[in-house]
Amino acid sequence: MHYDLFIRNGDTVLETGVKKMDLGIKDGKIAAIGAELEGSAKEELDAEGKTIFPGMVDVHVHFDEPGREYWEGFHTGSSMLAAGGCTTFFDMPLNGIPSTVTKQALLDKASIGEAKSHIDFGLWGGLVPGHLDDLEELSDSGVMGFKAFLSPSGNPEFESVDDETLLAGMEKIAELGGILALHSKARRSSPFCSRKKKPGD
Repeated sequence: MHYDLFIRNGDTVLETGVKKMDLGIKDGKIAAIGAELEGSAKEELDAEGKTIFPGMVDVHVHFDEPGREYWEGFHTGSSMLAAGGCTTFFDMPLNGIPSTVTKQALLDKASIGEAKSHIDFGLWGGLVPGHLDDLEELSDSGVMGFKAFLSPSGNPEFESVDDETLLAGMEKIAELGGILALHSKARRSSPFCSRKKKPGD
């Protein structure tokens, strides 16, 4: 078997425990795991003394590009995630200017992420008033789900949904086979929620 990459001698975390194993990587995926794998590879890494374990996926991050990189951008945010063992993230749609509520906004944000992110990522789309007709294009373009707010998002570019938009949006998203993450309305103030937050926290 010919692989793109061998990772040799790592302490590999498996369901049954930690074992010293080799990994054969082909086309960006783990193709084989075993002790002293045979075959050839274009590249070989020695992971002696290092631990190999599944990467974490963070499904809710706010990288605020385009427009608000000074809050957090793809470069700095993905660097921190990579340092903590995260291999994939899904970015929320509300803090960029524009917010990710149209196909063009999605493609523009994806282009920035492709240029700056150090790890794999996906993007959420937004359900906001006036953009019901954009849901299908967003879905077809690869958003991993949709986000809506019942309460103010804290960002004027990302309006909270009214009842009519929410119902119509839920029906459309269900028709598309998608998912909706809904930020609920706070009913009372809490002493534990008194810290200053940026939109979408």
